[in-house]
Amino acid sequence: MKKIISWLCVLALALSLCAPVALADDKELKDFEVILDWYPNAMHTFLYIAQEKGYFAEEGLNVTLTPPAGFSDALSFPVAGRAQVGLYYMSDLVNAYVNEGMPVQIIGTLTQTSLNVLASLTESGIATPDQIKGKIVGYTGGSGLEAKIRTLTRQVGLADADYELIDIGFDIITALTTKNVDVVGGGMVNSEMIELEHAGFDVSYWNWVDFGVPQEYNTVFLTSQAQYQQDPELFAAFLRACKKGFDDMKADPEAALALIMSKSSAEYALTEEVEREGFKVLLPIMETVDAPFLSMDNAVWTNLMTWMHETQQIDKVVDPAEFVVDVLYGDE
Repeated sequence: MKKIISWLCVLALALSLCAPVALADDKELKDFEVILDWYPNAMHTFLYIAQEKGYFAEEGLNVTLTPPAGFSDALSFPVAGRAQVGLYYMSDLVNAYVNEGMPVQIIGTLTQTSLNVLASLTESGIATPDQIKGKIVGYTGGSGLEAKIRTLTRQVGLADADYELIDIGFDIITALTTKNVDVVGGGMVNSEMIELEHAGFDVSYWNWVDFGVPQEYNTVFLTSQAQYQQDPELFAAFLRACKKGFDDMKADPEAALALIMSKSSAEYALTEEVEREGFKVLLPIMETVDAPFLSMDNAVWTNLMTWMHETQQIDKVVDPAEFVVDVLYGDE
């Protein structure tokens, strides 16, 4: 409770800094900052479309899209009221709410499935996960990856002592190609797996859900509970514009690709073929026949929390309704 109160005190001060912007036609736009989870890439294209085509402005929003300076900015900034929305990872947000008492409010998901996988170079000779025995397995921090690796390897009959597990930070490609590790958990099918193949490496990878880990949303939109409760329509407006941007992204992927490539820079360099392949991976899982873009099912949250509790990542399982709201589709 003390943690939540302290967050709310910071938030109360930060909310007073949000002021509307006046346009020439006297229509006022509210400043609205989004902290991305990573540098601009194919997954974020719908946001840039909504910005470029004026969909945010139509909803009364002056949206700024900001890459994070630090790994947790997309979580800490919205919760502290320093930004309105962040893009962050489902497992990490469950931990933040349940274990740390951070007053996060989840308002929509970008993907209907997980994107990160367990992977190895084909030349390593690891054709199936049970061949990990005696190997070095690296993982990136966050997203419950150590628990996912343990669950997968136990599922195929390995003991924890059968392989070495090390934290490699975030340079997945270097860790694999320099053979510092034989296998790595945490690489994304829409980025690192494509980048490795583009560089000439054959890659084998396995999805967690096939080995005892429940399905999860990869990247979701979050704000703070105080910001959402103060103005839920503000966030509904933001998501409506996002949906329009995604519809355009889906209808004309080549035009969308050209737009995201225009965001490439020396600091955030993009490769056109990698991003094009990223579109092919992302579009079918950002929206499915059964799940519209941004929609969420509380059962997915409950199943993930149950597994996280069983694997001692969180202290308890809570009702998803405490911190998850399906803003666009909740009443359908």
